[in-house]
Amino acid sequence: SAPDHLLDVLTFVRAEDPQREADAMHDFYKASADAQTVADKILMATLGKKKAIGDSRSPPTVATEVVVAPKLSQWIQFTTLLQRDMRNQLRNPMVAGVRVAQQVFIASLLGIVFLRLDYSEAGLQSRQGVLAFLVMGSVFIVIDSAIHVVPQYRALFLRERGSGMYSVFSYYASLVVSDTPM
Repeated sequence: SAPDHLLDVLTFVRAEDPQREADAMHDFYKASADAQTVADKILMATLGKKKAIGDSRSPPTVATEVVVAPKLSQWIQFTTLLQRDMRNQLRNPMVAGVRVAQQVFIASLLGIVFLRLDYSEAGLQSRQGVLAFLVMGSVFIVIDSAIHVVPQYRALFLRERGSGMYSVFSYYASLVVSDTPM
């Protein structure tokens, strides 16, 4: 069994030639029934459903039916990823607090700079400038945080994207939307 094999591997006495000892253990495992069982499980998981073709006198060949999961709609992909991203946001309250403090600081600074605007045409243009500056600042903060998050989760993204779980658009849109409230 696998636990017995593990104990055998862990309790070996150090040999003079560790490479030769490792090769001997590898060969012993390859010849065991456990290795064949693991190899069969991997083959089953890799190939999906199998059908044996041929008669009992010759070794069977394997024909596979590729089992493809139905592709989910963009909306379902987006909402699922958004829920996951929001949970990740809540797991790190320090980062969320810093982002909220950034937004409050920028809004307060702009409010102080443009505090006493009159209702003339120049005042209206100044208000439009303040709003544009607030929107651009918010967008850049969100994009900056998304740029720093993507390398952290790159391996996860590549694995899930490679298996066809979601599209790049759904992933990136969920990241941007989950960062927007901050």
